[in-house]
Amino acid sequence: MQVACFGKAADTAATLRKADKIYCEGSVKLDTWRGNDGVERHTLAVSAFKCERTHKIGRARDKHTTDHANDDEHGSNSDMPFGA
Repeated sequence: MQVACFGKAADTAATLRKADKIYCEGSVKLDTWRGNDGVERHTLAVSAFKCERTHKIGRARDKHTTDHANDDEHGSNSDMPFGA
């Protein structure tokens, strides 16, 4: 599906990479045209006024983030019954 972004949505879209998961909000438009072979063709397009990332997983995850980033905030793991 084709998506055209405007305003702040265009700024967000400019930073996206292939396979990024996003949320778009806008209006859907059905385009109709006749090809060189005379066959009528259709395509859907979205005119987005809002575009944002939904989450980052896998390779898109921030590299400096670790699973134990908040250990100091929640106390040490020494009182855990199982090793961390």
